[in-house]
Amino acid sequence: MATPEVRPWVMPDVMKLPLILSLPTPSDREAIEDCLRRLIMGLDTNDPEMFDSALAEDAKWELHIKTLQSRKEIHEQSYDTDIVKLDTTHYVSSIRIHMTDNGAGASVSAMYEAHHYRGGRGTIPGAARYSTGGVYFLRLAKYGDVEWEWRINFMKMKPIWTEGDRLLVMQH
Repeated sequence: MATPEVRPWVMPDVMKLPLILSLPTPSDREAIEDCLRRLIMGLDTNDPEMFDSALAEDAKWELHIKTLQSRKEIHEQSYDTDIVKLDTTHYVSSIRIHMTDNGAGASVSAMYEAHHYRGGRGTIPGAARYSTGGVYFLRLAKYGDVEWEWRINFMKMKPIWTEGDRLLVMQH
């Protein structure tokens, strides 16, 4: 008997919020947190437009196994090759924001917990998984036509713990 093709879950359009949220205009701190949420929601819902909306074109992403030097490289060597092939859930908490550059920039730290399953297998009891928790370190700046649109220039992940099959996230 052939195994049915399993595809990653993609958020239906009816469930999507706009990339730019409606008025009232958020404070800088709210907009910075929204930027981090756009990144995470883009990961977990396989929404490249939302994911991209959180990253500057020249964004640098330091993963614990490699460093990616631009939004294009992040897509080609991580998002398109690994992330969209997985069922993931990322949780972010303990967000701390330090405004820099007279309010035009920010340094951010946040705790994360992330769970990864092979695409389409996240709801199967006992399925192979890889989970990790740690700290995100980010630098952001204001971008674009919207005064409060923030984007990530730099992101570093510092894992504190891991559990499960790490190869699961590197087999694509």
